[in-house]
Amino acid sequence: LEQALDRFRALGITRGTAWALAHLAEIAQLKDDRQRAIELHLGALSAYRELGDTWGVGEEVPAMVALVAASGRPEAAARLLGAAARLRELTGIAPKHRLSDPDRLAAELKEHLGEELFAAAWEAGRALPVEQTAAEAEAIAAELAGEERLPLPPARQWALPAGLSEREVEVLRLVARGLTNAEVAAQLYLSPRTVEAHLRRIYDKLGTSSRSAAVRFALEHDLS
Repeated sequence: LEQALDRFRALGITRGTAWALAHLAEIAQLKDDRQRAIELHLGALSAYRELGDTWGVGEEVPAMVALVAASGRPEAAARLLGAAARLRELTGIAPKHRLSDPDRLAAELKEHLGEELFAAAWEAGRALPVEQTAAEAEAIAAELAGEERLPLPPARQWALPAGLSEREVEVLRLVARGLTNAEVAAQLYLSPRTVEAHLRRIYDKLGTSSRSAAVRFALEHDLS
């Protein structure tokens, strides 16, 4: 992995650099080298954020939660845990990161913070847009690593499939689960007419006019 990281950096391949850093961070966590893990996660997050890669951020944020909690930042950890839940919904990434059990972490953070404070922090994190989640996670990691960093501008569109927006992904996911337009509207607190407008834009982006084709796309991209 270290050789791969050197090669990716030499070739200027940002995605490969992020991949290698993320895996080296996992190794550092397994070796209980918390400070090194934080520094490596920071590098991976910065690279994924530069790429506008929602999936990469969706992998890194859950991996960081336990480190942030162990570093004496339980409220920040609860906020990131809520953001991670939101990222799981958007990306379809498996609910349990191999180094962070969200259910166990939630129970520990609730015990430390109390139900009310934990719930407020979790909901605040869940409400964050992807770019803000990435920026906040990077800022926390930089602080724990003892570095000062200026926020990066969102240089690229965040990588949701087919250029879909976060709201369009939400609508498509519920449609793929078999909900009617009226049921989707009730679930998302929208009007049926707004749901229909979202579906028209989804169909345009997918190049189809078929609800079944849109459902198939959702299934193929783990959005159901």
